[in-house]
Amino acid sequence: MTRDELTKRLLAGDIVVLDIRPAPEYASGHLPGAVSLPIDQLRERLDEVLAGAGHAAYRLEDGFPEWSLAGLPIEHQRGW
Repeated sequence: MTRDELTKRLLAGDIVVLDIRPAPEYASGHLPGAVSLPIDQLRERLDEVLAGAGHAAYRLEDGFPEWSLAGLPIEHQRGW
């Protein structure tokens, strides 16, 4: 999925973004509304969040650094 496609889907509110980076990277900045699901937990929770619930999965063509460098919105996890 391209950044443009994802931006449109985020604005429409019809997509859930899973951020599979390690928790500290997620905390330092992530796409708006993204849910943290570190890659080491993905396999055990895959049915719960994707196929088991009937959802399709798409990979963003580029990553968070490119998203941020493009000036697109990001969020930061708030402190405990």
